[in-house]
Amino acid sequence: MKAVLWTDFFQGLIMILTVSFIVIKGLVDVGGIDKLWNINYQGGRLKLFNLNPDPFLRQNFWSLFFGGTAYFSLFYCFDQQMLQRFIAAKSKRHAQIALMLNVPFLMVFLLLCGFIGLILYATYASCDPIAAGYITSVNHYSSFFVLNNLSMLPGVVGLFLGAIFCSSLSTVSSCLNSLALILWGDFLVLFKYFRNFDVNKKLNTTKLLVVIC
Repeated sequence: MKAVLWTDFFQGLIMILTVSFIVIKGLVDVGGIDKLWNINYQGGRLKLFNLNPDPFLRQNFWSLFFGGTAYFSLFYCFDQQMLQRFIAAKSKRHAQIALMLNVPFLMVFLLLCGFIGLILYATYASCDPIAAGYITSVNHYSSFFVLNNLSMLPGVVGLFLGAIFCSSLSTVSSCLNSLALILWGDFLVLFKYFRNFDVNKKLNTTKLLVVIC
């Protein structure tokens, strides 16, 4: 778990650095924050406080508030990956500090990702790459933008690719550790053979479970 926490830390830095590159370069290419805001406003992309209670709307204040509250409550209070991180902390106080520090970093990261969406819309508002046949899916917008707008900066395309791997690997590593612990704690310890293992055997067994998973 210590390895997972440290790799998550460095993977998070790479992801924040990458999205920051995209936001800064995108703002420069669009023509600044004012132009970005105007293009998105005219395109109907800035409905910040839609209080319409219709549950069939894709997004409104109520769905984001109640849905977000339910999601993050589940994630931070009951998710096996998060609980393992809390248990791995030196004390309850350290776990609380880590949780509180997570809030501003997560907010900044989500805001940067939101800005990327605004930048992509503003960049391709007058020329849709899908309609032009350059890409075939909406999932390709960010990759297409990086290749066209950031490829002149040495290493940035590789950094973007690294960030994609970091985002997936950080989740996978936590899931594998969590799954191994569940298999040990909920199944293997039911057998007397495994209950009699010393600390080293327990550790090696859970490592083997990670590899198997």
